[in-house]
Amino acid sequence: MKYFQNDIGFGYRDEKVLIFFGNKAGELENLKKEFPSFDFLRVKQTHSDIFLPASTELREADAHWTAEKNKALLIATADCMPLMIFCEQSNRIAAVHAGWRGVANGIIENTLKQLIHTGSGEKKFRIFCGPSIQQNSFEVDRDVFDQLVAKSRSPHVSSYSFFQNNKYYVNLNKIAQNQILTTTGVMNSVFSAIDTKTNEDYYSYRRGKLKSERNLSFICLLT
Repeated sequence: MKYFQNDIGFGYRDEKVLIFFGNKAGELENLKKEFPSFDFLRVKQTHSDIFLPASTELREADAHWTAEKNKALLIATADCMPLMIFCEQSNRIAAVHAGWRGVANGIIENTLKQLIHTGSGEKKFRIFCGPSIQQNSFEVDRDVFDQLVAKSRSPHVSSYSFFQNNKYYVNLNKIAQNQILTTTGVMNSVFSAIDTKTNEDYYSYRRGKLKSERNLSFICLLT
């Protein structure tokens, strides 16, 4: 897929699908101006494991999917992972909101398993993840660490965490990649290394204790 960048974010596209990860300037109004042919759909995110078909109705879920072209599936984040999935076999897309609670609740695995169960090929996924909090910024206490270890899908704790100054530092990207690998066998998923906590082009809850400001990302079928 071809990489592209503009004033409101960056993304990837080919003849079938477009994926975009917005920065602070990527407000919904600006997304609509940049991509006027797209119909933007979103969900009410609650850090759940709920995966639903895309709808114009605002429903509680942390992942949604469609097989319709020009339907842009939005995800709003401010340190969490915006995960975009395209299945070449079924020509379906899904957008996933995956913070640490979502990872612990199994939102990534649940989304992929449901797609596979309903016709997607395990080896036919192309998966991209946008800017999110990175390991050196993501410090957690033992209770959160234990929940993530239980969902890491790896016996090698040192491969996705380290302990320093009485805090655990966890690589959520690595845990998500482990979950993708064990669920689908896909090894070449693309994860951004941009840290939302330290990069002020992006909103960060841990940096700013935000109320409603969020980075908007989406995936959209073109054909």
